[in-house]
Amino acid sequence: MSSLWVLNESTDKFELVQEIPTDGAEAAGMFEGPDGQAYLIVANYGDRSAKRYLSKSTLWRQVSFNTEGQLHFEQVAEVESFGATAVEHFVWRGRHYVALSNEGDVPNRLHQSSVIYMLNVKQNYAGWDDDEEIDI
Repeated sequence: MSSLWVLNESTDKFELVQEIPTDGAEAAGMFEGPDGQAYLIVANYGDRSAKRYLSKSTLWRQVSFNTEGQLHFEQVAEVESFGATAVEHFVWRGRHYVALSNEGDVPNRLHQSSVIYMLNVKQNYAGWDDDEEIDI
């Protein structure tokens, strides 16, 4: 599990917003999607000490604020990753993309390619288009 915190500017203290399930989270990023919603993307490494690199990196969408006005996210998509270490959102020619860096299984030189996914956001759906996957 990973904890999401927000700074309460009136008390100058961080407050717990939500705990989300992760699997060796290495990196995360927030961005505004094409629908104007806030998104959180998490790059999950797996378990380095057990040499387990296969995991699922996840995409979360802000769905509401709680009674204290804090964010609440729900998972809307996941993608297979192999020792994911970094993630970056970018917009190119009006389309939103997510780049996922996979360290992979270094000793065996397996699954070491990074991938770019086009973000597909429709009403009641957000995820990655598998047919728009670009290996780099």
